[in-house]
Amino acid sequence: MNSPTFPLVLNTFKEKLNFNCQETGEVAGISTFQVDFSDWNTVLSDKNPCIWVRVENIQGDTYYLTEQLRDIVREKNWHNEAIVVIIDVDASELKQILPHDLPTFIVLDRSDQVRISQASSPTAETLDVILGQISRSRLAPYEKHRPVVGAQFFGRRGEINKILNNPMENYLFVGIRRVGKTSLLKELERRMNKMDRPGKDQIRRLYVDCSVIESEEEFLSAITYHLDKSELKLMMRRTSQSMRQKSLMFERFYKIHGGMITFLIDEVDRMLVRLKDPEDFFNMLRAVSTAEHARFILAGFRLPMRDVFNQKKSLHHMVDTINLGKLRYDDVYKMVTQPMEKLRISFHNREGVVNRIYRETAGLPNYVQFYCSTLLNQLDANKDNVLSEDDLAAVYEDREFRDFILETFMNNTEPLEQAMVFAMILEGGNGLSPKNYSMKTINGFLKKHKLDLNLEQLDGTLHKLEVAGVIDQVGQDYTFSIPLLIKLLRSARNVEFMLEKLREQILAERLLQ
Repeated sequence: MNSPTFPLVLNTFKEKLNFNCQETGEVAGISTFQVDFSDWNTVLSDKNPCIWVRVENIQGDTYYLTEQLRDIVREKNWHNEAIVVIIDVDASELKQILPHDLPTFIVLDRSDQVRISQASSPTAETLDVILGQISRSRLAPYEKHRPVVGAQFFGRRGEINKILNNPMENYLFVGIRRVGKTSLLKELERRMNKMDRPGKDQIRRLYVDCSVIESEEEFLSAITYHLDKSELKLMMRRTSQSMRQKSLMFERFYKIHGGMITFLIDEVDRMLVRLKDPEDFFNMLRAVSTAEHARFILAGFRLPMRDVFNQKKSLHHMVDTINLGKLRYDDVYKMVTQPMEKLRISFHNREGVVNRIYRETAGLPNYVQFYCSTLLNQLDANKDNVLSEDDLAAVYEDREFRDFILETFMNNTEPLEQAMVFAMILEGGNGLSPKNYSMKTINGFLKKHKLDLNLEQLDGTLHKLEVAGVIDQVGQDYTFSIPLLIKLLRSARNVEFMLEKLREQILAERLLQ
């Protein structure tokens, strides 16, 4: 009699929850799987690794099995994953020995499998088992430093639908650092591949990180390595000759991989700084796009934003621009409440908690993710199961959170923009309620500190701060969009000293000339 294809608990997930489960081969006779847990809004992903240990796979004691499982993780390169280990014997000792940080091991033993398979809610029962082994903050989908996809990705439905519904169009995402451009590109890649699965050995979507690419030749070499590695040397020799050879290169990719390839190109700014001739590069992309051999979705901030509004630039004629700013309120509501409820956390005044988080973060996804992660760590430390508005005040005391917010601001703004913000904080008073400032008032703040901007410089700096998500224009006036940032700048920085040093830098570098 043949052994079952799936363990009891995976059959339960497949049959009762309609979760997608796929076998991914064996390592030393032990079966591995990928399972789509994205419906749960936890750190468990849409391609979450699972290991099935049958009775006959157990060759030694618990410590021997532990090392076997670690070896599988090394071979599969699952070091940063949450791995579900399904074992067909009771394994309380294994649960204690396996690590719960990174990689995170979650053990479902024989008793757990039976209980989950018989439960009226397999989801609730499984989450209870998991929370008995790892902390809520580890199971939560909130990610501070890495791009997120699947269950960890929230919002941007309008942007995603626009891309998916216009499959022949090229787009440019414009947004500040850490607003979620990389996550959006990777989520688009995931969804496109799910909707239109490539054939065997084919690649129809390719994510390209341009942060380390120094030239057009390096860009072409990077994509050729993935799409036609066997011809890399020959093709790179040809493409150095003419635009026609470059076009033929993309035509070859089109034929090999069964259709148009979508290139998701990240960190465009960093590459543009290094390119000898950006116009020639974008002319190449435009030509192969016109031939319908490739489609391009780019992401960047200052440099592409400057070029895309210049009618003399190729980028202006090649892409439709999508500005990435704050999330909608209902997306932040889901980001805060759905994972918390899965983690058995209740709310005291749910609307009040979400409203305050949305107001203080301006709905910027990176801030909300970090905010929620910090709150969960605090709840875990206090062994508390109820989240209230009173808990939010402690977020400001978290050093990592404070540094993250301040570093993000400094990285997204230039000296003149920073000086304008510090002048508004210093001269605008210490009231906690939002204030509106006219352009004339802001100009007066700057003049008081011997920074004399002409109208073009003043208007341009205000516009850049608006694009950076620091201020909002309300009629003819301006107001700070992120109360949280202003509070932290006031409490963690000597605003007057910072403004003085920025003024010295602006004058020394002649940024006003």
